[in-house]
Amino acid sequence: MTHAALDAARKRLSTEGTFAKGIYTKFLSDGTKVNVDSHAACFEAITGTKIQYPKARYVRPVIMKPQFYQWVADRHHAGMEHKHMGTFSEYRSSVRLTRLLPGARIPAHVREDAEVCYLVEGSIQYGGKTWQGGKTRDTGTYLFIPHGAKVEEMSSATGGLFFVISLPMLADIEAARRKGQVAQPA
Repeated sequence: MTHAALDAARKRLSTEGTFAKGIYTKFLSDGTKVNVDSHAACFEAITGTKIQYPKARYVRPVIMKPQFYQWVADRHHAGMEHKHMGTFSEYRSSVRLTRLLPGARIPAHVREDAEVCYLVEGSIQYGGKTWQGGKTRDTGTYLFIPHGAKVEEMSSATGGLFFVISLPMLADIEAARRKGQVAQPA
């Protein structure tokens, strides 16, 4: 689902109910109050099907404390450091913080794995434009980099901090689903 589709669903659903703190609330004609997760409500409005979540694999939520992880220099790019905080599931999705030190330059390259990146602090220069970090809906920069994407040179005069979700096997999962080789969530 695209952000545009999710935004359109949210606007459409807002005519029938309200969104607050991650919950969509509406009242049925008989006065019954219905609360649904906001994302699930939008997903169901777009697809017409009930969202299905995989069975829980963890007993409790995983809470990471980034302040207790060490920065590790990137093996290939001077001025880039990472805090790897965890790798999950057989598909090796992972979470990390990546920072570009002031003056860092990352050369153009082809991205092997898909990544979702949020610039939460500082600024970067990419594609002839300066992008700012932030932590609200209206500030910050979000990047989705698909596997195999040609990424232009990125630099940072001030330094920048990214929250990164790596999806190393996304292409493999999609190819296997097309062939009917990957089980759908139960």
